[in-house]
Amino acid sequence: KMGARAWLAAFFQEGCSYTDTDGSVGIIWDSKKGQSALDKSLDLIKYLKSKDNELLTGFLFPARTDRCSDDLLRETIKQSKRFGGLHVRSHFSEYLTEYREFKSRNPKRTMIEWLDDVGFLGPNVCLTHCIYIAGHSDTGEEAKDDLSILANSETSVCHCPLVISRAGAVFESFSRYISAGINMGIGTDTFPPDLIEEIRLAALLNKALDRSRNVGTIEEVYNAITIGGAKALGREDLGRLAVGCKADISIFDLSGLALGVIDDPMRTLIHIATGRDCDTVIVNGKVVVEAGHVNGIDESELKNRAQTSWLKYKNGIVSWDWRGRDIDQMFPPSISNFNN
Repeated sequence: KMGARAWLAAFFQEGCSYTDTDGSVGIIWDSKKGQSALDKSLDLIKYLKSKDNELLTGFLFPARTDRCSDDLLRETIKQSKRFGGLHVRSHFSEYLTEYREFKSRNPKRTMIEWLDDVGFLGPNVCLTHCIYIAGHSDTGEEAKDDLSILANSETSVCHCPLVISRAGAVFESFSRYISAGINMGIGTDTFPPDLIEEIRLAALLNKALDRSRNVGTIEEVYNAITIGGAKALGREDLGRLAVGCKADISIFDLSGLALGVIDDPMRTLIHIATGRDCDTVIVNGKVVVEAGHVNGIDESELKNRAQTSWLKYKNGIVSWDWRGRDIDQMFPPSISNFNN
């Protein structure tokens, strides 16, 4: 109905984290549930294929690699090959605790070496985050061959700077991965899903971290959200304007007073504009966004429905909080004693 191009998946994994009443954290493993969830994911992929809609594509999504057994990861790759090289994506090495848990069990291997041994790397695989690898300053582990393994296997990495920055984490670093020959994409993984904000933050954090104005360049981040993302999805016919490519185009209005004067349009777009400056979106030759609004969608109704769903979800979280906190304790205002 919207005319959007989308990759859709039902996630699966075998391990589920929980917090006990004493505050200790554990993991419940259930291989049968993991396989059942994979089967449902495959059912969704088959359903999408049956719709014969080139805008809707299924992919395989083992949600977190550290919550999947070696066998489940191998089965994921097997199913990917069965469907002709289906896209595979997974959250990987997003948390320092994830890295430490792995090293406690595998002191002589890196997490990248583990995925390589399992066979869970390759041109159809995209690792979201991929922060804590050998050589990251927070791991205390010296740099090894992780970047080379990723590059040689043609595995893609999706960097999501906003969500990890909110958690106080840092990606070391965007230009370093690119220099190693790794195909990079940029994603959101949080709200707002503003890709312009994400690429600006990716560039600025890169410069601050490497203490150089010559890294995190406009060309690097722009390529990541266009041809880099398309390559990660296995779609060389997307992400560029060229003969034989799909007519997927976003048009930004840079005439607003707040954007100031324009010298280089790309510099204005990436360092000053936001997603709200997007005026028109064309997908597969069809205009789906005009004057900043999605055609055929009641945006007010959608926002109200989303707010209602959030409040229901919020109350649900409170109902199973292990500390027994009420809603005001779990979700305190950002500014306390506001009236004072």
